[in-house]
Amino acid sequence: MQNMENPECMWDARMAAQASAEVSQLAAAIRKQHAGRSYDWSPAANYQLEYDNLRGEIYVGGVYVRLFLKNPKYAVRDPVKFAEALVEKYLQDLTVAAANADGSSAALDRCLLLSAAAVALLQGHG
Repeated sequence: MQNMENPECMWDARMAAQASAEVSQLAAAIRKQHAGRSYDWSPAANYQLEYDNLRGEIYVGGVYVRLFLKNPKYAVRDPVKFAEALVEKYLQDLTVAAANADGSSAALDRCLLLSAAAVALLQGHG
């Protein structure tokens, strides 16, 4: 198992183990349902696997912002998509921060990171 960590991909043994455990649980649920002669199965409409390692990561336009800021010269695959997503997320978080007038909002912190990423993107890819 090779670990990967760059602005567009994060993967390690812990994430692989978590994915494997999730697939095993889903397979067990399917086998149980099939044993009861029911063959119509699909995950819940809003199902998604959430990796512990990715909690708190800001993922925008296919890029992990923290890792991009660590390596701003990284050539993202789609800088236009990344730039557009940064602006969109920035505006969303700015709206949330404005609604939280005390100024201690996590959204305000995200706005700072997003604007720093936008500046780094323009400097490195502009």
